[in-house]
Formats: sequence, C-alpha cells, structure tokens
Amino acid sequence: MLRQRFFISIIAVSLLAIGAAYLFSPELLLAYTGGFSLDDHALIDVRATYGGIQLAIGAFLLIESRNATSLPYCLKLLAWSFASVGFIRVCTDLTSDLTPNLHFYVGVSEIVLAVISYTELHNSTD
Repeated sequence: MLRQRFFISIIAVSLLAIGAAYLFSPELLLAYTGGFSLDDHALIDVRATYGGIQLAIGAFLLIESRNATSLPYCLKLLAWSFASVGFIRVCTDLTSDLTPNLHFYVGVSEIVLAVISYTELHNSTD
C-alpha cells in the first residue's frame, strides 16, 4: 500500500507541476512539440484543457491517495488514462510520415506508466 501511495503521489505531483506550467506558460511546453504559434483563443483552450485537466487529476490523486480504499480507483484512473493517451500518441505518430519524435517517446512512457499502474492495481494485496 505504501508503494502504491508513493507511486500515485509522484504522478500527482508531476501532473500538478505540468498542469501549472500549461496554465501559466503554455508556450514553453508547446515549444517542445514543434514550432508553431497559437492565437490568444487557442492559448485559452490549451490552458483550460491541458492545464486544467492535469491540475484537477493531480489534485484528485493527491487527495484520494491518502485514503486506502481509494487507491484501486486512483490506479484504475491512471492505467486507463495513460494507456489511452499513450496508445493514441504512439499510433498517431507511427502512422504519420514523420520519423518518431518526442510524441512517440512520451507515448511509450505513458504506456509504461499504464502497465505499472495496472500491475500495482493487481498487486494491491500487500
């Protein structure tokens, strides 16, 4: 249980940090994914969608990880979320004409996190 809380807390703090970065400086994070610019309306959407959702999920995980009965739900949320985003990112990157880039490797990392979450969920008897 302690290992699961630690894992969930690390992910939660990471999501809070990335969410805050998207909220306060989306251009900085978007610069890592390629060179493009967004107008003010698109930046509002990036702040709300990427920043807001990551802040909300991070806060949820951090709060709920304190409750032992919530740990399986937190791990399910992580497994499903990371698997979904990771597979979409990897498949989209592989079906494009581009060589694998940052999106591909982030997607692989997300799939690994989904597997760890799923494994921790099924090892929850410790």
